[in-house]
Amino acid sequence: MLFYPAIFEPDEKSGYVAHFPQFGGFTQGETIEETKEMCEDLLISYLEDYFDMDKEIPMPDKIQKGQYAIALPTLMVAKVLLHNELVKRNINKASLARLLDASPAEVQRIMNLRHNTKINTIDRAFEALGKQLKLSLA
Repeated sequence: MLFYPAIFEPDEKSGYVAHFPQFGGFTQGETIEETKEMCEDLLISYLEDYFDMDKEIPMPDKIQKGQYAIALPTLMVAKVLLHNELVKRNINKASLARLLDASPAEVQRIMNLRHNTKINTIDRAFEALGKQLKLSLA
């Protein structure tokens, strides 16, 4: 997992307002837990924008005192790493489809953060790029 820092501040009326220092934007919730959930959705939305713009996604800054760590699930981390590798190499989705001998629709699903892609499929994409996906237990 990756953890992106978010800043939570009490709202004047009720609940909390939150934002990501790395991305900007705001979200809010009535409780800390609800605000975290809203942050998770906002984070994914930011990352989807980076995917759409074919822009490299920054790795998270260090969590500072008073910030909340918003988790990006492991499958999404793998997709972010794949996306960043494609951007670095200037490889588009059509080229990845050819490398994988897959349909453009399959690559579209692989690169969709919200699609529950099998990790073996993502691993196969890295192999087609001459890379190896490694998972570790911490």
